[in-house]
Amino acid sequence: MIHFTMEEELVIKSLREFVENEVKPAVPEIEKTNEVPRKLWDRCVELGFIGVCFPEEYGGMGMRSIMDKIVLEEISKECPALALSIDAHHLCTRSIMMLGSKAQKNEYLSKLVYGEIVGASAATDPTGSGIYAETKPIGKFTENGIQLNCNKVFITNSSFADIFVVIGMIDGNYCQILVDRNTEGLICGGSMVDHKMGMHGSGTGTVRLTNVTVPMSRLLVPDEFDPKSAFQFCGCYLDISAIALGLSEGAYAKSVEFLSSRMRNGKVMAGMPVIARNLALMKSKIEMMRSMVWNTTEVFEESPNPMLIHATKAMVTEMACDVSELAIKIHGGAGYMEETGVARYHRDAICCTIGENPTDVHLEQVALQLGLPVEAQAMFPVCGDPYAR
Repeated sequence: MIHFTMEEELVIKSLREFVENEVKPAVPEIEKTNEVPRKLWDRCVELGFIGVCFPEEYGGMGMRSIMDKIVLEEISKECPALALSIDAHHLCTRSIMMLGSKAQKNEYLSKLVYGEIVGASAATDPTGSGIYAETKPIGKFTENGIQLNCNKVFITNSSFADIFVVIGMIDGNYCQILVDRNTEGLICGGSMVDHKMGMHGSGTGTVRLTNVTVPMSRLLVPDEFDPKSAFQFCGCYLDISAIALGLSEGAYAKSVEFLSSRMRNGKVMAGMPVIARNLALMKSKIEMMRSMVWNTTEVFEESPNPMLIHATKAMVTEMACDVSELAIKIHGGAGYMEETGVARYHRDAICCTIGENPTDVHLEQVALQLGLPVEAQAMFPVCGDPYAR
């Protein structure tokens, strides 16, 4: 059982008021335009939600990791796409936090935490492989620095990000490199924005880098390598899980509201045995999801457990699909109509089962952690300092 401090409770109260009063009214327009208003992002910054878990020395609130998940969960009850955008920004910020030198942290972290610039993580290779060693090199080291030639696909925030962390292999080394949006040879946004079935407004698209040259100072190299940092990147799986949890709660809340106001034969439909059973099933799965996300996050902060993290991502996102699909069905024909606002939760839930590696990949990782004889490579092995070679 997780107990929140008075300060954390105040942040959660402020967060819920923001979602109800500012995010919820904006959702219909976001769904139509496929754009999240910048004012919502600015309000997230102003209220401290962007930097809730980052160190105070860089402008954050320095809170526990669970608060980061609470932010994503609560926002996802109404707008999972905004939560996904915040998550992508956090991926960029965490890369610098975990792998950057002191100079790199001083240059970028405060700007990212204060929302002066928006970050994105350009990681996904067009081949779809989640193992970077299996993909083509993203560039090469030269006398002038680093020359990048690669495409990155399905990059959240690509249409409006100011800085990208480009991830891949160079000369057999795993590298993360900072590239500004206005760097010559980098193209994104416009016609390169994806038209997705869900997560409208997250600015997802392709980032193309052609003969992009950046100085060696843009290569993220920590002053002192911490082997635990390799496992810290597993945190992104818990972020997606928190988004899946939140959207499930949103779908459930709409279902309860709808069925509590509908009558059949003089009785409230929510009280009909078949409807009540399905609502109870939805709520039971949500509480199972919450337990996995919150407890795994608590364990993660103390000592990352790869098997538990992979299992959480796999099971929570799949249960989100179950809950959101059931929400559509128990609404009847109204659930199939866009105006009801229920169908979008299912579209967004499907994204959660794919983003940050699909469910089957995570279950494969669970099998690997169990010691089963599967032909798979651990996604986050701790194998020493990658910069020592």
